[in-house]
Amino acid sequence: MKINLTELQRSVNVALTHLREKNKISEIEIEDIGYWQVIDEQLYDIGRKQNQLDHTIGSLADDWEFSRSLLETDAEPVSYQLTEIAPLIYAIGLMASKKNLL
Repeated sequence: MKINLTELQRSVNVALTHLREKNKISEIEIEDIGYWQVIDEQLYDIGRKQNQLDHTIGSLADDWEFSRSLLETDAEPVSYQLTEIAPLIYAIGLMASKKNLL
């Protein structure tokens, strides 16, 4: 499977713009900031049994801090920072659904 990065970026922008404009909001409150995270090497190993997965704890607060650092003028972005943005987008989607922000 190939993912067109321009189309993915546009999709994320469309979804976030829709959330902001339809609900007339510029921020969303995330209630739970800690989450379970499967170790990177095991995340896509679907042949592994669930009880064999190693977990760590992630923090949306840390993810947000790291993601915001990309906006600093002297920031040196690295592609791996996408792994810190992804949990934020997931949490926003869940919270928007929970709060009925369609």
